[in-house]
Amino acid sequence: MSDASISPRVLELLRFTQAHNRHREALARATGEHFNIFKILRVGHREVTTHSPILAELLSPKGNHGQGAAFLRLFLTKFEITGFDAETAIVSTEYYAGPVTEQSGGRIDILVKDGNGEMIVIENKIGAGDQEKQMPRYRKLYPKAHLFYLTLDGHKPSNLSEDQFKRIQCKRISYAEVTRLARTKANTPCMREPRSPNTSASIAAPAHPAFRI
Repeated sequence: MSDASISPRVLELLRFTQAHNRHREALARATGEHFNIFKILRVGHREVTTHSPILAELLSPKGNHGQGAAFLRLFLTKFEITGFDAETAIVSTEYYAGPVTEQSGGRIDILVKDGNGEMIVIENKIGAGDQEKQMPRYRKLYPKAHLFYLTLDGHKPSNLSEDQFKRIQCKRISYAEVTRLARTKANTPCMREPRSPNTSASIAAPAHPAFRI
């Protein structure tokens, strides 16, 4: 197809897109965007052994980031959680909630519990499939907990309808939302959100994108 057969507006858009892509590629080379340590280590979709521990470390007031409960407080504010004592929180990964039954059980990816027994339950989904009645089980097990379903793009569990998801009072959140919180703290490791829906979320040092999902 020649340029003459394309309308001027479409041609202008195509040229703009090409220029934008060239600029983005140049920026990626300059900043190390393509360096992906998770891919190198072949653990890019192993949320249990990579991303959940990193997120749990950030949420922990005793994390080696040295920021105390700062990140957890940002999380509480962002998702409108009140009455939670961030300073006394203990964060666990792969928390064993008992044998799986119709009503309860399973392993919770991230459990945050304060000194008063208030709880935040986070199910972290990157590559793993949805287990049968997983989120409803967690709701029945912890009826007063703040329940979150975390994915790259914020979608709901594939085996629940919108009505079912709303009934269990679970919030779906994306890595883009979570990573923006870390970026607000200059002295913490930076987690960078996707540039587009087709781009993976990333975790990076303040000046260099060293880690990417």
